[in-house]
Amino acid sequence: MFARAGLMVVVAAVLAFQAAAGTPTPYATQQEIAPEHQVLAELVAAEWPDLEFSSSLSDAAQAIAEAVGGDHSPSSASIRQALHDAGLPESTAVAATVSTTEDGTNDVLDHLAAVLDSAGLVSHVGLGRAPASRSPFRWQWAILLIDRRINLLEEVPPTHDPTTAFPLRFGLRPGWDRPRILVQHPGGRTLRMTPAPRAAGWFTVVPVGSKAGTLIVQILAENEVGPGVVAVMPMRIGEPSPAKTDGPDRSAIGVQSGITEPRAAALFLWKTVNAERVDHGLNRLEWDPRLADIATQHSREMLQSDFFGHRSPSRGDLRQRLTTASYLAAVFRENLALDQDLMSAHLSLMASPGHRFNVLASDVTHIGIGVVRQISSEGPPLWIITEIFARKIPEAQRPEEH
Repeated sequence: MFARAGLMVVVAAVLAFQAAAGTPTPYATQQEIAPEHQVLAELVAAEWPDLEFSSSLSDAAQAIAEAVGGDHSPSSASIRQALHDAGLPESTAVAATVSTTEDGTNDVLDHLAAVLDSAGLVSHVGLGRAPASRSPFRWQWAILLIDRRINLLEEVPPTHDPTTAFPLRFGLRPGWDRPRILVQHPGGRTLRMTPAPRAAGWFTVVPVGSKAGTLIVQILAENEVGPGVVAVMPMRIGEPSPAKTDGPDRSAIGVQSGITEPRAAALFLWKTVNAERVDHGLNRLEWDPRLADIATQHSREMLQSDFFGHRSPSRGDLRQRLTTASYLAAVFRENLALDQDLMSAHLSLMASPGHRFNVLASDVTHIGIGVVRQISSEGPPLWIITEIFARKIPEAQRPEEH
């Protein structure tokens, strides 16, 4: 039987990594099932024929099972690092842990069934176990589920020399199209690229640049709910110097854990965004109640309609939502995040090239943030966050109303 379980959900919009100091596996998304996983793969296939078992995902789950001890659930950082070390560029992950008293797999498969009921859309699963750290449990299991959106057609090494470049070939899962690539170089410079279509998918060549440090390649594409992240690949360039801590004090993670009211959460994020901008020599953003209302409405709709994306099924994308609210903006941008910790959500956005670009945009003057809290019996409360950045059209340039 299982007597304790923990569940953590990590969504595409907030998945980002730090390059590991060691030598992680090259990024790839299709690998053969290893012999040691064959039995588990057959058990999963018998119960869930449409759910694909992944050995690389199981390697990541194994690392999480070994790292989790006592009553601790896996942190977002540990999930991201396990995926990175296993050579998985995945941008989504659902992780669950369960302690069992028996040697068989019945209990963990029962828990997998429960997780699948609440996990949303997933395509692949990995299972790993390690000896439990406390009695009477014998095993600590970890379950990892992903919604695979990309297929790398060629391995991507996680380490490169400065001034080099590397090819990037990939295919997208049906339903995803119009890919674009953001490359965040060491130091924060962001390069936007559009891959060229090929018979088997898409192709581009990514320039590494001359600086040592961590380079992040983020692939975005679009589906029915708007643009989304389909892959994130941090890479070590040369021999980076010790990382400089920039932006708000990272030790603040967990400080806001006492916040339970959405308005207070939104104001906390506003102050955090402005602290980030000031640290980078940018102007503070003025709070806009109208933008906050539009953002709150979108966060609330994502909760009530059970979707996560920039395009609302009923209200459309950000441009359409602003137009409906008669909000005239010359520039507008939007970030979405889902996390159980407010500072963790912010740091993940800052580690994602596209979201970081929005936070540090020099062409915006106002911000509105809408936050709602998702309460679930399956795990800790989650914050659903919408950040809207804008520069209003000056009054003198607005069209006259007739």
